[in-house]
Amino acid sequence: MKKLKLFLLMVFTISFFNKAISQNEAGAKFVSDFNILITSLKELHPVLYKNISEAEFDKNVAAISARLLHTTSKYQAIYMIQELIYKIGNGHAGNISVYNGDLETTKCLPFSVYILNNELYINDYPSDTTYNGIKINTIEGTASKTIIDSLRIFFPSDGKRDVTCFFLHPFFNCYYRAFCRQKDTFLVGTQKGRIKAIAAQKGTTL
Repeated sequence: MKKLKLFLLMVFTISFFNKAISQNEAGAKFVSDFNILITSLKELHPVLYKNISEAEFDKNVAAISARLLHTTSKYQAIYMIQELIYKIGNGHAGNISVYNGDLETTKCLPFSVYILNNELYINDYPSDTTYNGIKINTIEGTASKTIIDSLRIFFPSDGKRDVTCFFLHPFFNCYYRAFCRQKDTFLVGTQKGRIKAIAAQKGTTL
């Protein structure tokens, strides 16, 4: 019986070790690809530090590289990298008016967001920056995943229903206010606690 237990422990240990190796290999590959992107951006981007400073850029690169080492999902890796692209001002993300589009609405959520692995996070909340990067659990009592699923129909990704298109990141506020709610205040449940967020007014840029 002891030999059987020892054998099972050995099998478990080997399988765990092999899994750790595969995770490390995948993470290292993601970091390698990310480094190629960063090198290309620094060489070719004409206004790389227009929206964030060089120091902030380097800080974000280091933080994302550390997180990439611990993921085996290519979609999760893409979303992590997209966080940086969002911040430097990609043509479809970052530093845009939350009133983009012609949906004729006047009030919306007062923070920009990003979506990572079907979960919603606060990207920038000017009223309280300590919430930046915090996961949103609910908005007005509705689970974030439910909101994402209901809005991503407007942004198809080549028929892959398990993938959230990057365009939903910057346009989330626009579509939420048009198809979900417009209010003077929003009750937002986060992993840090609840926020009673005062709506952003027309013309606000996040």
